[in-house]
Amino acid sequence: RTILESAPVQTQIDRDVLRSKIEALKESEDTQIEAALTPEQLAKYEKGQSKNKSVKENKKGNGPKGMMKEPKNPGKSLDKRIEKLSKRLTLTETQKSQIRTILENTAQQIKMLREENKTRRDLERENQEAQIKAALTAEQLVKYEAMQKKKSRK
Repeated sequence: RTILESAPVQTQIDRDVLRSKIEALKESEDTQIEAALTPEQLAKYEKGQSKNKSVKENKKGNGPKGMMKEPKNPGKSLDKRIEKLSKRLTLTETQKSQIRTILENTAQQIKMLREENKTRRDLERENQEAQIKAALTAEQLVKYEAMQKKKSRK
């Protein structure tokens, strides 16, 4: 395989690893939320979670390569989620506070994972670019750089 051929495969592996790490964080989040609930609340929560999972299964693949996007306003979506849970489960103020902390921590960890992944991908791209340039003749390099400039303008 050449450098160019192996890049898409590596990118897909990176996405899969990132996706599995995010899923693990969300599973941990669910476990922590469940620990903060009473048995009655837990039954309602689990019922809601099973509904959500079936809806998500039907929507899979609608986004770019199935990746979850970060919300544009994470604080607002966090508030909505807590409000929805509070209405459905009649949470106490203490539970709301505990769940807010859990959700904020998970959101922060996911954000850090995405940033680390982006930084690593950027470094890999730069390395790949350097390797490609090193393999080209002087004439090819001039043409290649012109192609890259033209591509970046689009």
